[in-house]
Formats: sequence, structure tokens, C-alpha cells
Amino acid sequence: MSKYQKGIIKVVLPFAFILIAIFSTASLRAGVNTVAIGFYSENIHFEYDESLIIPYQVQANTPSLKFFYETVRKSAYQSLVNQLIEKRTKYELNGYLYFELVHRTVNKIYKNQDLNYQTAMIWFILSESGYDVRLTYLSHTIYLYAYITDNIYNVPIININNREYVNLTALKIPAIANLNSSFYLIDYIANLNGSPMSFSFKKLPRLRSQLHTRKIQFFDGEKLNTLNIKVDKTIIDLMRDYPLVDELYYLETPLSRSVYDSLIPQLKKILAGKTELQAVQILLSLTRTSFDYKTDNENFGRNKPMIPDEVFYYSHSDCEDRTALFYFLVKDLLNLPMIVVDYPDHLTIGVQLPENVGRPLRYKGRKYTICDPTGPNNSNQVGIYPKGYEKVPYKIALAYR
Repeated sequence: MSKYQKGIIKVVLPFAFILIAIFSTASLRAGVNTVAIGFYSENIHFEYDESLIIPYQVQANTPSLKFFYETVRKSAYQSLVNQLIEKRTKYELNGYLYFELVHRTVNKIYKNQDLNYQTAMIWFILSESGYDVRLTYLSHTIYLYAYITDNIYNVPIININNREYVNLTALKIPAIANLNSSFYLIDYIANLNGSPMSFSFKKLPRLRSQLHTRKIQFFDGEKLNTLNIKVDKTIIDLMRDYPLVDELYYLETPLSRSVYDSLIPQLKKILAGKTELQAVQILLSLTRTSFDYKTDNENFGRNKPMIPDEVFYYSHSDCEDRTALFYFLVKDLLNLPMIVVDYPDHLTIGVQLPENVGRPLRYKGRKYTICDPTGPNNSNQVGIYPKGYEKVPYKIALAYR
């Protein structure tokens, strides 16, 4: 297959396989052990049968990995998989965070095994947990891939039968993310009908909160407002090294329970009795004046969009971060129709108001007033296009209502 953008690399089907060594299923030890896994703010305990530690040297070829999978299936593996799935449900983990939990668990249980062995065991557990995961190899190293329907960036992706698979190994070990290499596909499918691994957040996980109070102030044109917001450090830690996903996923991520419960009641009091235009102006004042501006490269040294929670934690943010926050607030507090306007290097919002201000944007028969969450700074005016973007072509990335 030819290479193309968004991290797509080619995968090569091997013509021959060499079984490097002959392995023996030595007698399995009986007994149950307990392992403690640090998972962000949680300390999770799992029990596992010692028969899961297979005396086996995993090799990077199909016969070896098929033999490994079938051997592990004869062990008492189901209890550990059931416990992991139970934690996935309890903490409301998406697919990627479940992989993170499995990865940490395998690293702890199999700390004396090499990387190939650990990768093969993660592959086994994810397959038995219902995911479509595949293996490739290159230079005697095994790589784990998961079927995705989300857009993931800056990591190798392969295409198999019109399905995209993201390199999970490269997400944990970024140094191996070489887009110029050809990987060889292991010709053994453990779960052909497995589900894709989700990376987006329809809701944030329910992990133990680590609350920090942040105070922000903004002038709404009439008075100075002070908000005390309880930010959950657990969510901040979780997002710090989260894979780079499509910007729309950040826009559609809700506030955490702690931020929502502390912020929204305060805003409802401020907005009480206001017209829709006045309410939009107040929310614009919040996103424009409460935070200092920095690009991602200035703030983090890399591209790092924020979910709304993070905007309240970090002292600096940029246009896409404030757009995500403003989008959530208008949707939740005012329920007004909106469009997300995507310029080549700027993101902003159009809101359908009872009376348009300035030159409206037209989309599917409706008129939307530009309400840029980033600027003008120290202003609550609507209908003002971002400076320099008055005639720049754009696309509509998302429409609400």
C-alpha cells in the first residue's frame, strides 16, 4: 500500500514465516496473586491466577503469536479480563483509557517479561475484551494496533481492508513512531468482529476527584464578576499526554461534574433576567477577558488543544480552547443554534440571535452573528470578525441545532 497523510503507513504481508524456536507449555503453577495498579487518582487492585504467566519466549512471527494466544486461552485468564471490564464500566472509561488501564496492569504483572511478551498479552486482553486489535512487526519488535473510527494524529496508522488501525505501541513509546517504515502484518486475527477503540469523550471518566479551587474574574461591561471554580486535577492529569484527536472532539467534550456544579449555578445567577444578546455578551466577556492568550507552542511546546475543563486550570489558552468552552456554555445555558467556523488557523463561533449584529454568516438558510470567543480583548461586542479574517475563506466544522 502507498503511504499517505494523517500518519498512514504501509503494511506488508510476509511471504514466509520461520518458527525460530520450539516452545513448551511447562506445567502451570497454581495460585492467585494480587496486584495494585496506580491509575491516575485511583489505586486499583486485581487478582490474577499464576497460570497466566506462561513460560514462553514470544517471537515476531505469526506461528509464535498464534501459539501464544491459544496457550493463554487455556489458562485461567477470564477472571482478570472480567475484573478489567468491570473497572471499565465502573469508571466509565472510553476505549483508549481502557487500553491505558490494561497497559499498566500488564506492565505490573509481567514486569519481568520483555516488551514483545507484554505487547502480546495486551493484544490478548483487548481482543478478549471485545476490541479489534492487530499485530505487526519490524526488526523483531511487535507493534499493537487498534481499529478506530475516530481521527487520530501524529501517530502511525495502517489501513487493512478499508479499516484504519492506530499504532498503540507508538502512543506509549513515541520514539518508535516512524512513518517512513513498512511494518509486516501478523496473519492471525484474534477477534475479527471486534469493536473500534474510541478516543472521544461523550462523557468524562468517573475517577476520584482531586479538587483545586480556581478564582477567575471578568468584566461584563457593567460590573466585575468573580467566579470560584472547583477544577478536578485528575482530569487535568489525564489530558496532559492524551493523544491528539480531531478538534471537534474537544468541542463536544462536556465539563466535568466538579467544574459544572461549581460554575454553572454562578453563571445562571449572573445571566438571570438578561436577554439572549446580553447573555451571549456576558459569556463572551468571560472567555475573552478571564484568561491570557498563548499559542499551544508557546504554552506547551507542541500542539495541545484543551477540553473546557483545562481552560480553567491553565492560565493561558488560545482560540480553539476558548471556542470549546464558549460552545459548551452557550449550548448548556442558552441552547441557541450555533456554527463552528473553521478558518485555516483560527476557530470561532457564529450564534443565531433574534436580531443579527454586523455582517452575518449564512449557513443552510440561517443567519449567524459572529461571536469570537477570543477577541476583541476586554470587549463584549458581537458581530465583529476576527481581525484579518473578514474575507478569508472558511468551512463550517460543526453545527448545533
